[in-house]
Parts: sequence; C-alpha cells; structure tokens
Amino acid sequence: MVFRRTIWKLVCMAATASLLAGCGGGGESVSGMVPVKGTITMPGTDLAGLAVVFSPIAPAEPKAESKGRAPSASGKIGDGGAFTLGTRAPNDGAIPGEYKVSIIQPADGNNPTPTEDPRLAKIPKAYQDAATTPLKATVAKDGANDLKLELNPNLKADAVGGIAP
Repeated sequence: MVFRRTIWKLVCMAATASLLAGCGGGGESVSGMVPVKGTITMPGTDLAGLAVVFSPIAPAEPKAESKGRAPSASGKIGDGGAFTLGTRAPNDGAIPGEYKVSIIQPADGNNPTPTEDPRLAKIPKAYQDAATTPLKATVAKDGANDLKLELNPNLKADAVGGIAP
C-alpha cells in the first residue's frame, strides 16, 4: 500500500513537472525569426548613430503573430552603415517578409526632448517615414539576409505627394 502511494505521488509530480515545462515564458522570441544584418548608406552622409526601421508591408506567416502582420524590426546604424535588426530584443532578428525601410533618430531615454540630429536634414524626408519611404527590403526565410541598401540623396517628393527619383 505504501509502495502504491509513493508511485502515485511520483506520477503526479512528473505530470505536474511536464505540464509546467510546456508553459512558455514571456522572454521567448517570436517563432520564425531569422537573423538580419546589412549595410545602409547614402553618398556624402554618415548614417552612424541613426536607426533603421523595417515596417511590415506583407502578412507574416500565420503562427508568427496573431494579428497576421510581422512586428517592426529596428537596429542602430554603426560605422560604415552596418546594422543588425532586432524585434523583441536587440539583434534577435526579424520575421521573414516584405518591409518598408525608413531612417529615424533613435530614442534617447535620458532626454525626453532630444535635439534633432542635423544629418536628418540631409536625408530626404520620404526616407524618414514608413508611410512614404520608397525603400523596400525582403527578409528571407532561408538565406543569409545580409542586405545592402542605399538611399538616393536626390529623391524628391512630386506635386501629387508621391515619390520621384
């Protein structure tokens, strides 16, 4: 009888442990993320210290995000225009899909009203907003995802509100 109770307790503890092990924690990355790195340049302008933002334009894989769209990914631009994207944490990658690419001034948690970076004045305004940027990139499910992007310093907004090279 004591032997059966001991066995029953062990079975219950094992079942409880396996159920708890199956519960995911909030720190897990979104399933399906892949590493993404690259360079983004604009002739005559050093972009180091600014941020690159990838905003989704196509639905993500159904299980990747409950809303059917991939979350935005971003990264700080380093020397030579090098960047690595992160979605939930720095450098953790992005969900495969199509993205519009924009350049912004990174947030400064220490300064609620930061001075605008003077280099932003050299970058055509269209590149500074996901709604107007003509720059697009594809994050592949399989592959290196070592992207090479270049901004056109002569990009002009036409009279109708669109973009003209």
